[in-house]
Amino acid sequence: MSLLALTGWLLAAFFGAWIWHGHGIRERALAYAQQRCTQQKVQLLDGNVAFKGWGVRKDSKGYKRIARLYQFEFTVTAEERLLGQVEMFGKRLNKINFAPHPLLDSQPQHTDIEATKVVQEAKVIEISAYFKDR
Repeated sequence: MSLLALTGWLLAAFFGAWIWHGHGIRERALAYAQQRCTQQKVQLLDGNVAFKGWGVRKDSKGYKRIARLYQFEFTVTAEERLLGQVEMFGKRLNKINFAPHPLLDSQPQHTDIEATKVVQEAKVIEISAYFKDR
């Protein structure tokens, strides 16, 4: 085997390992996106993240590093698709950004029927009735 053929095989193996490693990072970025969407009470659409490219970003210590950028889509109201972005330094998460979106109330609003039912089930004692007996 010549040196040129050996170099070609080594480059092919390196490229294959690099692609395999990148797939693992994408899976990790997807898990981070799913977790953050659950925390933000939004729905991750399509169940995937797409590689958007490379970028120079600052890490937590303020140093500039090369990051992999992944994009995902989410929805709050099920009427429109909004974009989010995951920044990864290798297998470590740097940041997740969400496009501006409306926040839904975490507490459900009671309708008049539900509110009436709650009042009827509660044992309410009027103060005037309490003092009449004394």
